[in-house]
Amino acid sequence: MNKNFKKAETHFKHGKYSDVIRLLEPEVYRYRENEKFYYYLGMSCLFLGDFSGANSYLRRALQIHPNSDQMLGLAVVHLKHRQPTEAIRIWLDILDKDPENKCAKKSLDILRKSETFEKFPEDFLEKNLHNFLPHLNRVKLNSFFRYAKVAFITLAVLTSLFFASSHVLENMNRSRTHFPELAISRNMSDLVAPGEFRIELQPREIVSIFEAAKNHFFNSRYNEARININKLLNSNASEAVKERARLLDSYLREPDFRHFRNTITYRMVAERPYLYNNCYVKWSGRIANIRIFEDSVSCDFLVGFETGRIIEGIINVTIDFPVVLDEQFTYDILGQLIIEDGEPFRLRAISLRNHIR
Repeated sequence: MNKNFKKAETHFKHGKYSDVIRLLEPEVYRYRENEKFYYYLGMSCLFLGDFSGANSYLRRALQIHPNSDQMLGLAVVHLKHRQPTEAIRIWLDILDKDPENKCAKKSLDILRKSETFEKFPEDFLEKNLHNFLPHLNRVKLNSFFRYAKVAFITLAVLTSLFFASSHVLENMNRSRTHFPELAISRNMSDLVAPGEFRIELQPREIVSIFEAAKNHFFNSRYNEARININKLLNSNASEAVKERARLLDSYLREPDFRHFRNTITYRMVAERPYLYNNCYVKWSGRIANIRIFEDSVSCDFLVGFETGRIIEGIINVTIDFPVVLDEQFTYDILGQLIIEDGEPFRLRAISLRNHIR
């Protein structure tokens, strides 16, 4: 067991679930048969509100070595998706094997007393989560003492931070406006170059597109920034401008599945693929033709085929982390578009979630 796993266990006990995910997700191949690994990831997703991620990881843990804690987590996933009957079935299964399981007993009792059996109030799950998941009680107790320990220190530095923050923000705003390594020349002769290109731009358009890319970058709108960068890379912009565009591209980060909002459709990519190279998309559909290799899985993704009626398009997907796939399920795939000249565009998956029905 390496240091990252031990750190993740400590973070999990202290309720630092984002850190658990950050440490463990890159280790999927190392711990592909370790039920604790998937349990920590699944429960961390659950506490952070990523119920689809929780479902995938907890089900994998259950496949490796089932236990009551995993099942309790899955019961909460079903409650989130308004499936109380499935949750009840899980609690009854737990009590069948462990008649003294207090959490399953309490969960059933709460549901019996609920006035709305099939449709819960919006805050029902939030109010009762500590009853459904015993781990949460331990985390709250540990967190209380941990935060109490640092409360005095935090209070002592708040005043100094308050006065320092205005100075820091001022410097940050200044750096956003004057970003020397990302500045380009305003001389017309320095902005364009001869040669073969897909997009012909006027010098003022090159400046405008580059500035738009920078603004999107500063506002964490990385897809929009990359589309503008791709416009420049496929245009008559000079090599000096393209070099600055590539530098800006290197600063762009990978999105987070939980907060990602997709703005790119399959049709948009099919019409002008060169504009979307390295952009991220989150598409729904079904999979076919699963191919398993030593360190990756490949499949065809039928985009838009959730209902089994219309296919927007078919794209090859490469998955370089362990995953259990089923062609009967519908999936959300968050991935990065890989577009090479003369080749069909493809998708490198960075996260995959199956729908719960």
